[in-house]
Parts: sequence; structure tokens; C-alpha cells
Amino acid sequence: MDTVQEYLQSLEGGGKKLLSEFLGYMDENYPQLKPVMFRQRPMYKTGKSYVYFTVAKEHFSVHTLNFELIERLKQTLATADFGKGCVKVRFADEGAVPVLKRLCDDIVSLNISDNPPEPGFVPDLPYGQKLRNTFKGSKAKWLPLYTELLERVKPLLPEFTEYFPAVNVLWKHKSTFAQISAVSSAMRIELYFDTLRAERKPLKTLQTSKNRTAHVFEVTDNSNFGEISEWIVESYELTRN
Repeated sequence: MDTVQEYLQSLEGGGKKLLSEFLGYMDENYPQLKPVMFRQRPMYKTGKSYVYFTVAKEHFSVHTLNFELIERLKQTLATADFGKGCVKVRFADEGAVPVLKRLCDDIVSLNISDNPPEPGFVPDLPYGQKLRNTFKGSKAKWLPLYTELLERVKPLLPEFTEYFPAVNVLWKHKSTFAQISAVSSAMRIELYFDTLRAERKPLKTLQTSKNRTAHVFEVTDNSNFGEISEWIVESYELTRN
């Protein structure tokens, strides 16, 4: 098949639906990147890496040369299958879709520049610049809220690291126990609990393993920071053990 549309039309069912959704997502968010056919599958080249989609009988896959981004997802997508530069999910795994879209964002953000880094390289920017890169544009208004939450949590936990992969912040000990990101309307906090905690009113949840469920919360002010700080401690202890 010579074109993306020919490949898309050759599919059916869940594979066609997912590929169509991801092609639309890339075209809407990154119109400067045009898909090309590589081994009869659609690929978006970005710097020295790529976002490459494939569809199998029951699985949808995203491939890249940014292996560290794939490695990071192993804590989030426990039901997925992984290769060195590939993550593969079942068509029915709807909870994986936003995670894979974030992966696409991270790949593009890391590589789209006049002088893209080698795959796997994350530039060591000053701390303030990393924060501004994460909370930029319409998201900048949430930076003071992030700083306040960070200062509340620091006295409650042993030392941990803020890691800036691309468009979010990971709070890590040996593993990630919190993930902070922002959209124009809110700041989002992703935490891990040992079971579903619907009473905490998460925006969404994803069971990542038998005893771990990711919960995403949205905040627009500090009114719930007391209980959220307690939940962060809970997530820290769960992921450490």
C-alpha cells in the first residue's frame, strides 16, 4: 500500500478506529508533521526519532527511537506489551488511549527542534526553565499552584526527584509515585492507590496491575491540598514497597 488512506481503508473494527483516532490526533496537533509510509505503515518523522503506528490482529502499537519514554510507561500500562522501542495495547483497552497520546506528545516535544538531540537524550536545562517549559502558554497560570503543592509535600516525604521528560513532571524515588501535568482549564495530578477509590472523585482511573490503580485528579485551587498531600504520601508508600 502506497498511501496512509489505503492502509487505513484496508483495516476494520477496533484497529481501524484506533489508527484513525491517532492519525487525526497527530494531524490536528502537529500539522507541520506529515505522515509517510514506512514498511506500508504510517510514520511521522520528528527530528532524529519518529512516531510510528502499526495495527495487528488484536493490538495497536506505537513505536519510537526514544526508548526511555517507552520504559517509563511500564509503570503506567501494566497490561500492555513492550519492546525496546514499542508499546502494544489491545483494541479494547480504552484507558491506554490518553496515555499513548501523551507518549506521542512527549516524542514530538523532545525531538522537534532545529537541532534535535540524539534519541534517549534529555537536555539538562536550568530548573526554572524546565518548569516554564512544562507550564507554558495557557498552562502558565498553574505554575504557582504546582509550587505550592510541592512545598506542602516536601516535609512529608523523604527525598525525591522532580523529573521533566517533556510536557509533565514526574515525582520519583526509584519509581514514579506522582505525575503532574496541566491543561488550560486545570492542573492534573496522577497518583497510584492499591484499589479503586471512587469516593475520592477522580477525573479518571486506570488499573495498571492487580494491586495498583492510577487515579487522575484535577485541581484549580489549593482547597483540597490537605487531603491530596495525604494521598501523595499514600502513593509514595505504595510504589516504594
